Amino acid sequence: MTVTGLRQRLEGIEGVSSIQLELGDAGLTGIRVTLAEGAEEATVLDRIRAMLVTYGLKSPETVTPGFSRVFAADELVTEIEEAGQLLRVEVKGAGEAVINLVDPTPLAAARAVGKARAQLTGHSDAEILWIGLDQVGSWRILTVLASVDGEVTAGAAVVTSGWTNALDRAVAVALG
Repeated sequence: MTVTGLRQRLEGIEGVSSIQLELGDAGLTGIRVTLAEGAEEATVLDRIRAMLVTYGLKSPETVTPGFSRVFAADELVTEIEEAGQLLRVEVKGAGEAVINLVDPTPLAAARAVGKARAQLTGHSDAEILWIGLDQVGSWRILTVLASVDGEVTAGAAVVTSGWTNALDRAVAVALG
């Protein structure tokens, strides 16, 4: 697919006013989207992501159904549980733990996991921007967008045995 063809297909998505593709030495490095008036941002972004996956412009490892990670004893582990009307998010590893109480939303939990992982690993400038859950065939894919040192990155994981494990894996991939 050509860059012009990709831009035309993306501009054809309902809710998109215009698309600006950013190119680098290695090819496509970014996409700037201008939403049409009244368009729902999350819906438009989901449609754009689905098109990018369809055309193979997203790293295959982020959507492969069998993708998983085995955690070694010294790696970080995340636990999320209800704490009254909040969520208690604990990320621990290497004898340390970071605990945050957050609103009971997936984005707040993802941000707490990202903040704790960044603190424990020394990433000074890491922030979770967005979280989404997609259905691909019979698999549910949890995707996280993050900003690390000013660069937007993505991570995804298949939800197999609960969303906490998938959230932890997706955030870990997004933060690098």
